[in-house]
Amino acid sequence: METVSFICLLTLSIFGCDNSEQISPERQHLIEKFQEVDLKMTVYLATLAGPSTPLEERKKVICEDFPVTYEQEYLPIYLKLADPKDLNTSKDLQKTIDSYKARYNIDC
Repeated sequence: METVSFICLLTLSIFGCDNSEQISPERQHLIEKFQEVDLKMTVYLATLAGPSTPLEERKKVICEDFPVTYEQEYLPIYLKLADPKDLNTSKDLQKTIDSYKARYNIDC
């Protein structure tokens, strides 16, 4: 009897406290779009970090591709998904790009 009670208690403690958050379809869509845009940003950063990437390609990423993607795609979705306390983290990406500008002496 004690074993059955223990198993029931253990089962309830594991499955009874499951508060899995339901994500709305709109938020799920935003998350999927954010993942797509985040992949673009990752490709840009990989291009910049690649040792064999020509300077002209770096300049195109820094001066054209990154700013457009960041301002028109990444930031609007990020602002909809992020908690207000996490908003400063979006500046980290801009700091990274600024460091590449300085490293390769690129002016836009």
